[in-house]
Amino acid sequence: DGKPQKPETFRLVKIDTTAPVEVPGRLTTRADEEIAAQDEDARIVVFFLDDYHVRHGSSMAARKHLVDFVANQLAPQDMVAVMYPLTPASALTFTRNRNSLLEAVNHFEGRKGDYIPRNEFEERYAYYPTVQVESIRNDVTMGALRAAAAQLGAMREGRKSIIFVRE
Repeated sequence: DGKPQKPETFRLVKIDTTAPVEVPGRLTTRADEEIAAQDEDARIVVFFLDDYHVRHGSSMAARKHLVDFVANQLAPQDMVAVMYPLTPASALTFTRNRNSLLEAVNHFEGRKGDYIPRNEFEERYAYYPTVQVESIRNDVTMGALRAAAAQLGAMREGRKSIIFVRE
């Protein structure tokens, strides 16, 4: 509201992606994720890949930037999940495994303007007018983003990130 505010707390976080860090265990269960999320040095990130709103050609460019981010910006203790508009937030699985992240990112394929149904949900509206299909896709994407934010909010106090890939 244009009024100065005093910080209540402050913590400098400096991430060194090259320093060796001993990371406790693999994230194989939901309990492993919950324990790992309590580490204040672990950044929690969701890549939200909005295939509904990215053209096929643009997804190739986006993949390049995401691969660079995974390779050069993530620290060993960071936890990352990949989500699409039709991914239920309850199905988010976090990983520290860079190879599995790179594989997931490299499979990202934009579908903007492509209305061929790929699942049962999309078959329900396959013959709707394009304007209505786009409206449904917008609603699905916004609902999924809200669900992702709620899921992240429940993990721990503090900052978490959603990297939203969309044209």
